Amino acid sequence: MSADMRPKIELLSQDLINRIIDEAFQLLMKPGIKVLSPDARKYLAEAGAEVKDEIAHIPEAVARKALETVPREFHLYDQMGEIIVPIKKIAADTTIPGIIALRGPTASMTKPRISAPKGCEPIIPAV
Repeated sequence: MSADMRPKIELLSQDLINRIIDEAFQLLMKPGIKVLSPDARKYLAEAGAEVKDEIAHIPEAVARKALETVPREFHLYDQMGEIIVPIKKIAADTTIPGIIALRGPTASMTKPRISAPKGCEPIIPAV
């Protein structure tokens, strides 16, 4: 099948997508998000978020500025540091939902560890 003949499936209308994004930005501001890492709270405050105790209230402008720094492609790694999923941005208007590094033991592990590429450690540890 040629590139011109690709089927297009649209599950959500553009209006609904815009509403979901708008409401997500509103939730980042109020009620905000709980951030357990002191370093992450510091970085968010320096970027313009209002941080009270462990709650960061992130204005839309701050979130949008951060989104501008998202790389065009990245990889998901398994617990052993091997690439398991390459993620590439398909088009300028395509966004990929955020992905969180999860802690969780596997059968071969005795304690949880954050997935990261070999030789790399996360900048802000997941908690």
